[in-house]
Amino acid sequence: KKALKHFEGESLQVPPMYSALKHQGVPLHKLARQGETINRKARKITIHANHFLQYDSELKQLSFDVGCSKGTYVRTLVEDMGQRLGCGAHVKALRRTVSGAFKSSQMLMLDDLLAQRGNLAALDAFLLPTEHLVAHLPAVELPTKTLRDLRCGRACGALDLPEEGAWVRLYDEEECFVGVGQCHWEGRPLSSIVWLSDF
Repeated sequence: KKALKHFEGESLQVPPMYSALKHQGVPLHKLARQGETINRKARKITIHANHFLQYDSELKQLSFDVGCSKGTYVRTLVEDMGQRLGCGAHVKALRRTVSGAFKSSQMLMLDDLLAQRGNLAALDAFLLPTEHLVAHLPAVELPTKTLRDLRCGRACGALDLPEEGAWVRLYDEEECFVGVGQCHWEGRPLSSIVWLSDF
């Protein structure tokens, strides 16, 4: 448990050779399979939490739950913990339980999807609305005329917008998601939105 706590917070981690990172345009895992080792630059990562789940003393297996920043290699984290403990360690099983706003309760097994092959209605039921991809952005409702102008490529003013440069979710007056935009002040007390795409 102390070793798990030791790795919490910000630190530098050297990515493994068996990764998709590239060296001179070639993925590291391809070089590793050819027996090459390239010096990799350490990258800043954050381990938000390392929760102890259980330890099987017979199998010498530790299960834990890690909340980490993008770019963290859990295999490397486990190897580093094994070094700290003086016994070595490797990953036997790894399961992503959360990715951004998506949680494990929303995840599907490939077999579940394949079982519905050809059943378009059942497959549609698995789909989430497009706006889920940008659920973390503030929502802005715009009048029909403003949306028409945006669709024609004109920047338009709107009230109650976040700070300069912020991205927003755009909705019409019926609260239907219509796209995303970015706020620009351009020296006026009213921000304008640059239209990016129409979903």
